[in-house]
Amino acid sequence: MTTRPEPSVTWFCNGVKIEADDNVRFEHTTGVYRLVIRQVDKSHAGQWRCVANNDYGQASCYCDLTIIGKVKVMLIRVKVI
Repeated sequence: MTTRPEPSVTWFCNGVKIEADDNVRFEHTTGVYRLVIRQVDKSHAGQWRCVANNDYGQASCYCDLTIIGKVKVMLIRVKVI
């Protein structure tokens, strides 16, 4: 979500306000707001909503997150010659 003047931003999952912790963090860079989940699991499934408030009013956006299973992550080291 991008807005001016800078708003106060609140994040919700399934209607429950989310607080930052070791697994969930909020990022903000020049009017762009992001929520980052380091380790996603089934408890994160559902509707995620971002609500921004400033002197001119309120705006929100949402997305539905569906968890379908675990994905194995493989790191491959490549040496360029």
